[in-house]
Amino acid sequence: MKKYLDLIKENFNLIVAIPPILGALWQITELSRLSLSYIRFFSISQLVADGVLILILLLVFSLGVFMLYKKDVTIYNEDKIEERKINIFEDLTTVKKPSILWGSCYYILSFMFIIIWLKIINNWFIENIKEPYIIAILFPFNLIIFLIILTLIVRSLEHFKKTVKKRIAEFLYLFMIFLITIVPFIIFKSYYLEFNKLMLLPNNLENIKKVENEIKNNHKNTTIKLKYLNDKYIFYSITDKKGNEKIKIIKFDNLFIE
Repeated sequence: MKKYLDLIKENFNLIVAIPPILGALWQITELSRLSLSYIRFFSISQLVADGVLILILLLVFSLGVFMLYKKDVTIYNEDKIEERKINIFEDLTTVKKPSILWGSCYYILSFMFIIIWLKIINNWFIENIKEPYIIAILFPFNLIIFLIILTLIVRSLEHFKKTVKKRIAEFLYLFMIFLITIVPFIIFKSYYLEFNKLMLLPNNLENIKKVENEIKNNHKNTTIKLKYLNDKYIFYSITDKKGNEKIKIIKFDNLFIE
């Protein structure tokens, strides 16, 4: 315990700086999504609140993850009183008898898992993301799915590497590397957008409805959407029937005008 307290004491300044840094990164990301020119509406006083919120989410995500994956497992042999280490991933992906049939099976299975992950599991998490327990299991569950897919891919490629032509094996390898890179990116982006919506404002906030009704009355036949807010400004997109989009900025204080 004393060891951890000393570590915190030695790095206290760095620890204190983490929330503002995270808050700044989030705010810059959101404002630049509107346009780089909107970064001038950056709010320094919002940094700590955003950073603390992100830290809380990261802590919730990390529940169950820190014990999920260990590179080495130690096995004790009581008879010989010896200790040896086994690499789990290497053990799962080692192929002793290469076969095109088994390689094809693993390849097809990995495709199936990717489709299920992208179309079913991802959609279910997004639909239920408001539930606290979903936030807790979101990252560990997706990490497990990713490791399963990665294991299937490596096993299939290990079979193909020794049973098909080199060019075919290289093509299959590059194609799977592309998939295993782009699919997590798509899933992460979808979660990020949903979390962003979730953390902007409560859905049942009466004040925001009044502001939105005023915008609708002043901009007939348009679609309005809350894009971002900080403690100084609220950013709305106003889109007409032709698809032309404009950004309207409202002072945050307008939420409290009766």
